[in-house]
This record gives sequence, structure tokens and C-alpha cells, in this order.
Amino acid sequence: MIVFFINEMSLLGIIKGMYFGAVSLSFSSLIADIISYNAFMKKDTFFSLRRCFVLSLLTCIIWLFSILIGFFFKSINSFNIPEDSFHLGLFIVLPIRSISIASISKSNLFEKIIYSIFQPLLCVILTIYILDMSLYNSLLIFITSTILSLIAACTFLSYIEYKGMKKIGISPVGAFNAFLLAWRDQESYILENFLEKIGVNNKISIAALQFRSKKSKKLNGLMVVSNFHPGPFMNVGSSNLPFLIQKYFEKKIEGEVAVPHGMSGHEGNLTSQKENEQVIKAIEEILNSCNFSNQASTMIDVVKGHTIIKCQRFNENLIITLTQSPEDMEDLPKDLGLSISNYGRNFFKNIMVIDAHNSISKVREYTKKEINNFEKAAYEAIEKIIKSKLEKFKFGSAKRVIHNFTLEEGFGPGGLIVHLIEVKNKIAAYLTIDGNNMVPELRNKILNMLKEQGIEQGEILTTDSHMVNGFISSGLGYHPIGEAVDQEILISHLKKAVKEAKSNLEESEVAVGSTDIEVKSLGSEMLDNLTSFMYGIAKLVLAFIILLVIGSFTLGLALLI
Repeated sequence: MIVFFINEMSLLGIIKGMYFGAVSLSFSSLIADIISYNAFMKKDTFFSLRRCFVLSLLTCIIWLFSILIGFFFKSINSFNIPEDSFHLGLFIVLPIRSISIASISKSNLFEKIIYSIFQPLLCVILTIYILDMSLYNSLLIFITSTILSLIAACTFLSYIEYKGMKKIGISPVGAFNAFLLAWRDQESYILENFLEKIGVNNKISIAALQFRSKKSKKLNGLMVVSNFHPGPFMNVGSSNLPFLIQKYFEKKIEGEVAVPHGMSGHEGNLTSQKENEQVIKAIEEILNSCNFSNQASTMIDVVKGHTIIKCQRFNENLIITLTQSPEDMEDLPKDLGLSISNYGRNFFKNIMVIDAHNSISKVREYTKKEINNFEKAAYEAIEKIIKSKLEKFKFGSAKRVIHNFTLEEGFGPGGLIVHLIEVKNKIAAYLTIDGNNMVPELRNKILNMLKEQGIEQGEILTTDSHMVNGFISSGLGYHPIGEAVDQEILISHLKKAVKEAKSNLEESEVAVGSTDIEVKSLGSEMLDNLTSFMYGIAKLVLAFIILLVIGSFTLGLALLI
């Protein structure tokens, strides 16, 4: 309407604009997409009918902007408005449309070409009729812009494929397509096939702490700590592994299963569900080969600067948690965990090092001083806990799932797990929340709630589940626990779970086992190669599209003037 009104400066121009938009763009696009989808795009893994409509909508929007741009050349006598400005749009929309479809669609080459050009062609045909344009000139311009677009798209994508195979050993276009499918439709198997190809063999450590009733000998609680990383996002790779472990072993025991975050970064992302199964199998083997005892110490803590270390001894075994809440903390480095474990093994058989992962507002690098503080404080805590007296203990657990809290809000399906250990009338609490990190102030609020319940010592842990990643476009890419939900409701549920766990405290026994297994993960070198390559390609794609649009637009203008 605006375009035709500017051209004719009359009410008739507005009516013509409405007619042109409804028939030449909207109607032709809808018909073209319905035909294209049902004829040959129905089996495409990405292009649903809705997405076909979305692409055509974007095509029409870009086309309208190019028609508006054409008014700048209205003063040139040989340039006709709106006919030539409509033709000029072909030199912009066809390249963008061709590259988009070629890089995203899984259809064969012929189907990609037909789908790329069919909607613009139908728009051209109806516009020829409405604007009474020359059939010969319009089709000639359409064929010229189509050939230019297809050559540019094929050349560029071939170049990207060559660079990708050389740099990372897989098709970047195929990997991008698989990423989109996993991200938008949560179909992870195709992307995992790519990750399997570029993954590297990596040794990870797994430790399991299991509790059983001293009287009935039935298992009533389990905590699993491993240095795999639960990423990269949604249900790809090991993103959902904490929940898979919890779900699998909940069926085997009567108590609750917690899977807090171990010491690992994104290089520890497992590549596929097959690797996840290996981890679960290894845990099962650990549980079947452990000896139980009824000895535990009270929980002690060491504070150094912002660093807070808490640890508790179970006979010859040790749990140690690390946090610097309310300061920001992301994944603590694996090397720090190895250093603490190696030192601890001078005194203990098994060490479970937990990154509490419970305070974030922004992602940042750890300073050398922060890492040193963690290491020194952990060493000090280990030396301190050696002197603690071992006593008989009671154990109680509870679980709550808040069904109103969703993945989009940062809550995984594993819910809230409470483990309580009572030694000499002193209760230590381990509260594990299925999610990726927490807002900074929430930890202290929960600890205050515990104190109100008579629990002086405890730590709040998250699983670092990346099932919650990829739903929102915020700086973090996810909502930390407590950011998108009512914190009071969350604390209320935790309070009820704590009361329930206290009510079922009973004299118990504990067994700890550990093992190392070889799995396939991204690895630090491959992760660096992959991220640097994709970042470089993203910049290259942007630059190429800008240059292509400018070059194609200039060529089209030269042909039309």
C-alpha cells in the first residue's frame, strides 16, 4: 500500500497496493508453499509447512524493502516504478533464499532448486498479469537472477564444505542442519552421529555413594558424582544424563538419587546416548561391588576469601563441595578436581569432588587467585577432616517435583532431592536441584531456611543439566534456578522436602565405590577447533551474504537501467 501510494499519490494507489500484496505476494506464496510441501518437501526433516510459510514471509518482506529502495532510482528515465523495482528484488531474495534452502534442507539437489525458485516464480507470473509487464523481459530477468543465485550458493557452500572437512573432518552444512533439527525439534540422533565422528576417547571418573537402612538392608539413597559434563544443550549428548541416571536408579532403590555436578567443562560433553549408557552401566557395576560401613563424620567447612569448601567423611571416603557464592562461578576446571583428588587420596580411598555450581549472573573466566584459593582451601579442609571423629549416623531422603516449573524456566525433570546425614545429633544437608546453576542470592536464602529447621551445615547443589539450555535467547542461553520462577514457592517446596527427609531419618550404612571408564567426548582440542571454525564460518557467511546481495543488486540495477 505504501509503495503504490508513494508512486501514484492517490487512493487508487492504495487499492492497487492492497490488490498487489494480496495476490502477487500473499496468495502466490501460500499456493506455492502448499504445492511445494505436498509435492516434494513433506519428507524434509526441517521444512514443515509452517516453516515453508515463514521462509516465504521473509522472502516477501525483503522483496518489499527492495521495491522501496527502487524509488531512489525513480528519477532515472529508463527505470520504471514499480515494475523494475519489483524485478530488482529478485536479485536480493533469490540469493538469500537459495543459500538458506541449500544449507538447511535435507532434500536432494533437484528438489532444493525447485523449492528455491518456485515461490518467486509464481510471484513473478502473477505480477506480470497484474502490472501488465513484458513476459519476455520478466522471465529473462528471473532466469538471470536464478542462475546467478544458484551458482553463488553452490560455490560458497562447496567452499565451506571443503574448509570444514579439512578443519574438523565433518560436513559443516550437514552439522548445521543437524544442529537446527536438534535445537528446534529436539531430534538429537543426527547431530549425535556427527559428534560421534569428531569425538575423542576420554577417560572419566565416576564415584557413587549409596546408603542403606541398617535394619532392613534396603537401599534408601544414592549420590553419583562424575566428571562428564551434562551438555551441550537440550537432549543432545550427555545434556540429560543426570536425569537419566536418576530415573534409572530410582527404579532400583527405594530412596532418592542425586547427581550433582562434578569437576568438568564443555570438553567433557559426551557425544551420544550410547556413551550415556556406558556411564549408567559403570555405575551399576560400582553399586554391586561395594562394602558397607556405618561410620561418618560431621560436616566441616573452610572459608578462604570468597571460596567456601565443605566436606564430610564416610569411613575411608570423602565428599567435598566447592563454591564461591554469591560470586559468579561457572564450570570449575577439571584439572582443579584432579589436583584435589590426588591430594585427598593420600588419606582417603575415594574422593567425590563436587562443583556446587550454585551462583551465576554472567559468565566469566576464573582468575588464577580464585583457582589457588579453591586448591588451598580444599587441601586445608582435607587435613582438617582427617582429625574428625567417626560415629554412627542416620540417613534420610526426600524428593519433590514442582510440576509448574518448566525446562524453559530452568528446571529439569529431576526435581529437588534432599539427602540428610545426622551424626551426633548434628544434621548435614545436601540439596540437589535439577537445573543449570542458580541466581547468586538464592543459596543463602535456602541455607537460612535450613537453619530454621535446625540444620546448621549444608550445601545447595545443581546438576548443571543442559536440558534447560537453548530455549531462550538471553545472554546465558538459559534461566539459572530462581531467575524465572517464584523463589518463595521453590523454598517452600524445599522446606517440605527437608521436613519429609527428617521424618524418615534412620540408622544407616554407607558404601562408596569408584571407577574410571573410557567414553567418547568432544575433548578440549576438538571443542576449540569446532567452536573456532564455526565462529569463523559465521563471520564468513555474514560477509559473503552482504557482498552477494550488494553485487547481485548492483548487477540487477545495471541490467534494468
